[in-house]
Amino acid sequence: MMTEQAFDRDPDTHLRAVGTSILAGRVVPFLGAGANLCGAGKEVWDIDSPRLPNSLELIEHIATTLPYPPDKIPDLKTNLARVSQYADLIYGRGRLDVELRPVFSGEISPTPLHTFLATLPNRYRQARRPKTDRLAHEFKKHLLIVTTNYDDVMATAFREAGEDFHEITYRSKDNVPAFEHKAPNGVSTTIRNGTTYDRLDDDDHPIILKVHGSVEGDNFVITEDDYIKYLAHGDIAQALPRSLNAQLNQSHFLFLGYGLHDWNLRAFLYRIRRDQRDQNFASWAVMNKSSEFEELYWKKKEVAILRMELDEYVLQLEAFFSGESQINLTK
Repeated sequence: MMTEQAFDRDPDTHLRAVGTSILAGRVVPFLGAGANLCGAGKEVWDIDSPRLPNSLELIEHIATTLPYPPDKIPDLKTNLARVSQYADLIYGRGRLDVELRPVFSGEISPTPLHTFLATLPNRYRQARRPKTDRLAHEFKKHLLIVTTNYDDVMATAFREAGEDFHEITYRSKDNVPAFEHKAPNGVSTTIRNGTTYDRLDDDDHPIILKVHGSVEGDNFVITEDDYIKYLAHGDIAQALPRSLNAQLNQSHFLFLGYGLHDWNLRAFLYRIRRDQRDQNFASWAVMNKSSEFEELYWKKKEVAILRMELDEYVLQLEAFFSGESQINLTK
């Protein structure tokens, strides 16, 4: 069980735990819609903004572009899955996809968070790894970044940093779960049986795992029906490459830019925590504000909260690595 710690009163303890664990290859960052607000200030989002929307801004965009009667369904304003479901029912999924594509497929500059994460592969490669690390012997460990977003901003950040990377994207064809693997050389392969998939074992390039798909292929999880189908697939984990399953089951999670009004995190947590129930890896969520419900939910999921603005958190991590990146991890 998680040992509760007041990280907001002792952030140095948290930063040291996260920083050293990153260098040991044991932290998986999870990026939510709020990650796109890092460094954005108080700018109001619209379709021409140089950044991406958070979930509430996306809800407002869908509700404005594909109008619904708010007096009849008032709770749509805070529920992305439900407002998307309504748009699907009234206007059709094709129309919903068409309206969402330009939101996520434009040229969006990486945030300070994405830029910082793109520096980690080099730090990760240079860090000393314990020879007794069983996972390192069984599989090549990669810097693994999981996102429930539908955009390509993390990929852009890697390109700008000169880093080659793998991209694993959820796809669903004919209600059969699968992942598409796009290798650094641009070659794409559909993964239907991850237990025998070994094409990630040839290098240590970072991996972006897009667990709810991408608007690029008009195949992404956003409506209530999408989430029901997603959770109904008992074999999603089998479609994911076995090395990634092993890494997810033996890593700390660092949740960045999440709130609990989104279904996307809760659906994926259900999947991962079910498979990780016998493990005991502390996980953390960076949230400046949290409701009593959110704190109870995170506590139940054994996730400790650090109350800090994401912009400040990135600055603190950068400072940590600048001063302590040579920590001997073998001791």
